[in-house]
Amino acid sequence: MMRLTRQAEIAVQVLALCERSGAGPGSGRAITTRQAAGFAGTTKDHAAQVVARLVRDGWLESVRGRGGGIRLTRPASEIRLGAIIRLMEPSFNDGVQGEQRHSGWPEEPWPETEHVGATGEFDALHRSALGSFLSVFDDFTVADLGNVSGGSRIGCLDCDLHAIVQQMRATARLRRRLGHRQLSPDAAAPGSTRISPDINP
Repeated sequence: MMRLTRQAEIAVQVLALCERSGAGPGSGRAITTRQAAGFAGTTKDHAAQVVARLVRDGWLESVRGRGGGIRLTRPASEIRLGAIIRLMEPSFNDGVQGEQRHSGWPEEPWPETEHVGATGEFDALHRSALGSFLSVFDDFTVADLGNVSGGSRIGCLDCDLHAIVQQMRATARLRRRLGHRQLSPDAAAPGSTRISPDINP
């Protein structure tokens, strides 16, 4: 449901190769579509289609003549991966409606009124999950992919996720201990023990 298409993967890999090869704006360097295809593990024709889209939308510059090829139009640190994913995955911008449109199902008018019941709740949950999915890509740029020295922010992504999971588990344990009661300095729930900080005169 939230898996990237091959086109999106190729687009990101082409941009990453430009960064690693130093093919940035004003660098005088460029990579060929054949090189991009080899790096992405795809055919030259398939890579050319993706490159054409990136050129058309202003992410890549096509350089003609001897030593020509493609290069980034802006610094890699300014190219958010989320923007590239949204470009290559238009259904992500449409949420659940896009999922239906690209699923091969017959087209149906999208209702103007808000969904109710389980279907509406699932739609809202799906949109929220999709937003969280894309927000991870929004936090990183092509420059992060080009960093192969071991100091990449992506290298510690699992560490961050592990910390979040540990925090969620600790919160769940605390809620079980408190019996889901909410304690505040101003008031305590009926039947609960009021907890207040010690105040020294």
